[in-house]
Amino acid sequence: MSTSILQWPAFAQLKALPSGRLHCERGIWGKAPGASTDYRWIARSSGFDTEGLAEQLTLGSEDQPVPAPLWLRQGDRYCAAAIYRSPASDAVGRSNFLEKQLLTWTPGRGTPAALGALLLLEQVASFDAKVWTLYREERAWQDPWFFLQLAAEEPTPIPGNLESLVARGVEELHASVERESLAGLYTQILAGRKPACLTGLEAPLSPLALAVLLLPLPRTIAETLSLAGWIPSGRASLADLGRRWDVIAVPPHLVEQAHRQEPADDQGWPLAKALLELQPERAVLVPSVPVQAAGSSARPPAEPPVAVHTLPLTPLEAVRPDARIALPAPPKGAPAWLEALHTFACAVEARWPDLGRWSRHPISELVPIHETLFPSWIRTLRELKPDAVDDAQWKVKLDVLRSAALVLRPGTNPDSVGAFESRRVPELLFALSVSPGLLAEMGQTDLRNALRNSLKCPANPWTRRLEQALREWPPVKRKPWVKALIQEELTAAGKS
Repeated sequence: MSTSILQWPAFAQLKALPSGRLHCERGIWGKAPGASTDYRWIARSSGFDTEGLAEQLTLGSEDQPVPAPLWLRQGDRYCAAAIYRSPASDAVGRSNFLEKQLLTWTPGRGTPAALGALLLLEQVASFDAKVWTLYREERAWQDPWFFLQLAAEEPTPIPGNLESLVARGVEELHASVERESLAGLYTQILAGRKPACLTGLEAPLSPLALAVLLLPLPRTIAETLSLAGWIPSGRASLADLGRRWDVIAVPPHLVEQAHRQEPADDQGWPLAKALLELQPERAVLVPSVPVQAAGSSARPPAEPPVAVHTLPLTPLEAVRPDARIALPAPPKGAPAWLEALHTFACAVEARWPDLGRWSRHPISELVPIHETLFPSWIRTLRELKPDAVDDAQWKVKLDVLRSAALVLRPGTNPDSVGAFESRRVPELLFALSVSPGLLAEMGQTDLRNALRNSLKCPANPWTRRLEQALREWPPVKRKPWVKALIQEELTAAGKS
């Protein structure tokens, strides 16, 4: 097949497939055999983090168990799941329960979510209950805290035949759904409908059919989506499910609840045709229509900064009170806080931004910032430090901008801004300037690392203020892991 997997929009910016393997943890959610307890984790590997997963994976009444795939995004990790009818009976002999096999995966930097979906949904679908049915008669199941300790999963290799997997997934999708329904689904996704509903199905999507749905979508959208390949429930509210699932393959008995199906538009048709005809080059969006991730506000793409030719300041220029170093400006229409940060960065005398003012009027929404903007500021300031400026104070200024990059542009590669140098600026300094929920944008891994590094910073007024704010951090709606993670790291650092 001549089509390369890298041509699909969901693999954008990837020049070659990553080397190595996908490292996963495994868990099983279901009914313990012969026990009177409710659903619980009945088996898991040692590194399997259960935080918030069970709640996010709920699918209504779950009283019609059938095999189906699920793909869930949770923070900076993804969960591939397979559901099926459990062989377990509870303490009074009831059965017909739904069981869920899960693989959780945190992609390496730059690895597309679509790669994990293609490989892991098929893998998890091959699992069954035999791993615990061998121990069905164990009396330990009566203990509500008992679970089987699973061995670590063998890392999943990245095969060289991904194109054949895609072709098989598209064939299975084409056999399940009409082209018009698929185009309508992409129209809903691009319009920000949640859930976006795929109708016209008589049976659940296959694992690969669910995975290939991501391929023609812009990567910035594909990375954000959670997809349910079926709803195994006689009673379910699609509106409620839409709080957890961005895309739902809707069973016939729930179709009446689906959003009024809008006709596929000029956005949806090209994506459906590109996928079904295996022509990724045709997955082109009409540029006049704004594209947004499901459930998010429409935002324009981040504009790259305009290069500025900057010369070093002369010694006389550097000591003037209004001395400035020219730096690439934020894009037109940037919010006031980004303009203020640019002013701070350019001003030679400025060392600390006015975080007091921002904490009184916290940043409530992040905006697209090009990945090179903050690194270009830091690189220029490091290279053009005036001789008259104290080295230690200049390091503080650069560290302040590093914190801004990590907090205000989630996903910033730490290597692009360099290591913190002053030992006076906590990495999460700018957490003092944002609304509580925005920390979730960093994802669990980056937030955990920033918390640990911040709590190691030697005591000073700013670290003490940050630690106090973290101790009082309010719960984040629908993202309880934020407060739990903060509390966990405070406790580990002895500062709770």
